[in-house]
Formats: sequence, C-alpha cells, structure tokens
Amino acid sequence: MWRNTTTRKNAEKFFSQFGGPKTIIRFESLRGMARYLTYMDNPEKTQYPLQDVLEINSIDWTRLSLTESTKDAAIAVVLVVEDQKPTGYLNLLKLCEVEHKELLDFTTRQTVFCREVIWSYWHGVRSRETGGDA
Repeated sequence: MWRNTTTRKNAEKFFSQFGGPKTIIRFESLRGMARYLTYMDNPEKTQYPLQDVLEINSIDWTRLSLTESTKDAAIAVVLVVEDQKPTGYLNLLKLCEVEHKELLDFTTRQTVFCREVIWSYWHGVRSRETGGDA
C-alpha cells in the first residue's frame, strides 16, 4: 500500500528487493482484502490466529477490516441515514460532526460503506416512489 498512486513496475521493483511476490494485483477495497486474507467472512475455511498476521509498513489491517467492535457503529450509521436522510457522504459527515460525534471516526474510516448505505437508502426510496421493488 502506498500513500500515493504508484505503478505496477514500481511495486514489482519494491517487492523484488526481498523476494516478494512476482504477481502484483491492484484491488479496490482495502477492507475487503483485509477480511479476505484472514477469512473473516468464511468460517468454513481454516481460521488463523489474528495475532499471527504480519503488519508491514505500519499498516493497521485491523482498522481496515470491519471488526466485531465496529458493527455497532455500522448499524448506528444505517439508523442515522434512515432517520435523518443525508443526501450524500458530506451531509453524513456534517451530521456526525454536530449530532453524532461518536460515529465520526467510523464514518471517516469507512467511506465506501457509508456511501453505499446512503446510496442504497435513496435508491430504495426512489424505487418505492416509482412502484418498483426496493
């Protein structure tokens, strides 16, 4: 993971220094990758001790994944969206800054989740208004 955009060639050069992987892939969701690498969503697969995960370059993979302790915050965001109907992510951040300070850290770290909740809410509203399925 890099602070700024990098090229595949730069990534390959970096990893070759210590015999790293030959195949470099770009992924869209850090959270999804963190959960996938630990099989968090696949209890039928071998569950490895989470304390054995190696963190390289100060990347806190536990903050990337939606852990048990943040599920309550996720549900709280859903309830805020249903109750206060923010029209976008910026509106949700402003609501949290003023009325739901306890959710501000979660909403700034889980941007994609929050945007999807808002989109899903408004998609459902429009669908109900036009007579479609939500």
